[in-house]
Amino acid sequence: MVTGATTRISTDSAGLQGNNGSTTSVLSPDGTKILFVSRADNLVPGDTNFASDVFIKDLLTGALQRVSTDSAGLQGGNGSDLPRFSPDGTKITFTSLANNLAPNDSNFNSDVFVKDLTT
Repeated sequence: MVTGATTRISTDSAGLQGNNGSTTSVLSPDGTKILFVSRADNLVPGDTNFASDVFIKDLLTGALQRVSTDSAGLQGGNGSDLPRFSPDGTKITFTSLANNLAPNDSNFNSDVFVKDLTT
């Protein structure tokens, strides 16, 4: 807001543009990170689920991470959306149709997930 500069953040860690659309961005409480949803499959290695994923980008370093994954970092089997930061910025919530992000998810419906960014 001070300089009026506009920066595209829906890119990979090297600044290369995604090969599909991105939406739903949310700035972290401290202003250093941003969550966004993208259908691009070239933002991180191994993105083969052909679905929307939630990403977090560090605005200071440019580092990008897919966060709509299970605890071991494995991608969801279906799309994820609607990311939000916790007030202290240590956790995020998102919705997903994936049934492989947490144990015993067999309802084949959209569920709400919380992910701890420190663990």
